[in-house]
Amino acid sequence: MTTLKRFSPSPAMAVASIALLVALGGTSVAAIQLAAPNSVASAQVVDGSLQKKDLNASVLAGGQPATPAPTGLGDAYGAAVDDTVAVASSDFTRVVTLRIPKAGKYVVWARTLVRSTQSPEDVISCKLEGGSTSDRSWTYMDAAFETLTSQIVADLPAGNVTFGCIASSNKGTAKQSLVTAIKVGNLTATG
Repeated sequence: MTTLKRFSPSPAMAVASIALLVALGGTSVAAIQLAAPNSVASAQVVDGSLQKKDLNASVLAGGQPATPAPTGLGDAYGAAVDDTVAVASSDFTRVVTLRIPKAGKYVVWARTLVRSTQSPEDVISCKLEGGSTSDRSWTYMDAAFETLTSQIVADLPAGNVTFGCIASSNKGTAKQSLVTAIKVGNLTATG
């Protein structure tokens, strides 16, 4: 004669089962209670049929209007050059130029992929310039492309921001270059 073994779930199985029941029960309760008494769903309203008298006073008040952002803040400008540009050794070769139409406080950053076509000992340097502010970055090159970035945070006049590169051997290239400028409200030195 065979006796049936009594099944007893592990504590983990019991907790998982209870969690499943609570989760499924919660969505069922939410679905039932979504339609509050004396409410009308969007599908039941004919366009243009509601009038002020049909709405609650709190809906008509609409709360406080949002405070508009100060005009001119948050303006963003960008320029990009995807083409490969030969980089000279005599002077900085302009890779990207960004025109900033309005004077103001800006955070500006630039990026390019550089490569030496001459030798592994080559140094390529790039400089971001805007107004009287500049930032310079450099790298010792090998045959692979490397990313160079620069950033300036300054009160800039309307005009051009330029990003240029120079190679020590006259055999460098830059490609997929970009400059982005975002106008901000304040420039605060923190350290």
